[in-house]
Amino acid sequence: MNQLDLPLHLCHPHMRPFYTLDSYPFWRSIRFGYAMRDHRTPGSRATSFRDSDKDPIKQAISKMGECIAVRHDLVHTDKLNWKIGRPDNGLDYIDNDGVKTGVKTAFHEGRYMFYSPKQWTDYDRADFQRLVLVLYFVKDFSTLNTLPPPHERQFQIWGHISKERFKRLAKIAGSSWATVEPGTRYIERNELDLIDRPFT
Repeated sequence: MNQLDLPLHLCHPHMRPFYTLDSYPFWRSIRFGYAMRDHRTPGSRATSFRDSDKDPIKQAISKMGECIAVRHDLVHTDKLNWKIGRPDNGLDYIDNDGVKTGVKTAFHEGRYMFYSPKQWTDYDRADFQRLVLVLYFVKDFSTLNTLPPPHERQFQIWGHISKERFKRLAKIAGSSWATVEPGTRYIERNELDLIDRPFT
């Protein structure tokens, strides 16, 4: 049972916080996703997104995850990279402590934080110090590629990890993974540090 099905009195106060997006960043992310799709050409390295990620809704959800992370860190969404075709080199924002942060967004049923093979080739040069995992909740997966109102989407900041620790612990996905590109680096989400504690 996910958070959307829980009555309020069952939501434990020490659970990781859940967020919804305000209307403006929600629809701005949707527009961003469609603009990214229109910008991409097959095999292009013009952006940091994988060639397989051409779905505008998935692109929008990734940007929504970034919006959730900056909201949690009290950073304005205008500090994110909204420019189409301008690679961010892994850096999504700088928090108020000066920590350079990259954000990964995953569906709530997933167990892992992923890092794609194409991005991995530039991992050591990528301009971030930590990665944050934001989970995306949807009550009905048949509505995944539709445009519901913002209050029907929820996000949870699961945890974070330093760039060095992710590199040290990450495993490599092989060809047996049905939906993951071989060579993708991944880590169990429960290996991440809680977001309210110093990351290692």
